[in-house]
Amino acid sequence: MNQINIDYVDTIRNYWITDPMTRWACREDKLDVDVRRNCILLPTGEIKESNVNKGTLKGIYVGHLLSIWGHCITDNFRKLWFLKSAQCKQLKENGFLIYYTLHQHTNHLSDNYKELLQYLDIDASEFNQIDEDTNFEVLYVPGDSMDDEHHFYKEYKDLIDTIYNRIPYSDNTPKKVYFTRSRLNNGRDFGEKYVERVFQKMGYTIIYPEQLPLKEQLSILRSCDSFAATEGSVSHNMLFVKENAECIVIRKTRSCNGYQFTANSIRRFNIAYMDAHLSILNVFDNGFGPFFMYVNDNLVQFAKSKGLSIKKSFPFITFLNYLMHVIWYASRYRQKILLIGDFDFYWKRLKSDFIYLINRNE
Repeated sequence: MNQINIDYVDTIRNYWITDPMTRWACREDKLDVDVRRNCILLPTGEIKESNVNKGTLKGIYVGHLLSIWGHCITDNFRKLWFLKSAQCKQLKENGFLIYYTLHQHTNHLSDNYKELLQYLDIDASEFNQIDEDTNFEVLYVPGDSMDDEHHFYKEYKDLIDTIYNRIPYSDNTPKKVYFTRSRLNNGRDFGEKYVERVFQKMGYTIIYPEQLPLKEQLSILRSCDSFAATEGSVSHNMLFVKENAECIVIRKTRSCNGYQFTANSIRRFNIAYMDAHLSILNVFDNGFGPFFMYVNDNLVQFAKSKGLSIKKSFPFITFLNYLMHVIWYASRYRQKILLIGDFDFYWKRLKSDFIYLINRNE
């Protein structure tokens, strides 16, 4: 079992991290393929029975694929195990096509996802998008190698391990890396630059993934000894980090990302979770943001454990910018602004940080 350090997580909900990790394991159920006859595949991924045999197509359904990177290496892999089977190869030789559906707001697969499939010897050009109701005479639907609770099967791990084993190791890449989102300018992340500066002082090389080719990103991940990132798509890159490496998951909201537990469990890591947020308001849900991060007591203590002495800080202007974006999202999408769960706990922390800021500036 992985070593999980929660010394730097707010005590209000730290069991949300420890409890799932004690239960997380690779499922041993046997995955199978459901053969659906005379059915209709909708662009949403729903499959309906058809009372009238209108279909002449035969296909293999590989899932509802998304272009967001975190989903590219989790959800988008659910059904790919079947493409490596002898049965699938035989079906394709007999003229069967592989069909997929995309998120309704996305009209293409990302280039990084297509490149990642090449590590599995899968050609994305064989994937055909379903963008309207389509009748099938026969549709093969592989079981999911990751379920809706984000538990995974051996077949999912095999796909990830295949990619991992094909990534070249390099002695010339940095051994302590921090993958950041701070230059995305997406209107959702505020204050991460202050966190990454602390990691830079601890000897970490700051990596901006969007500025590097995927091959270079993967080589950096495969070769590092310590990997740090905020929880979400960017921290799921842990899937390509070597066994026994140090992995630091920096939380930017109160909730936990279920997909991260899968990434944590693929191989043995030394994992530290750290809360570096004060994201007290929501618009849609905890995973959407906006998020506010800063150098708080948790980060101060973490840095101290690494031999670095720093003081906490509170970037007031950045916090106001975060609040303005919360209001902007709420007005644009006509959504009610919601208080974060355990708001009283974080409200007290906010008042304490304001007092600290005032006293420091006196």
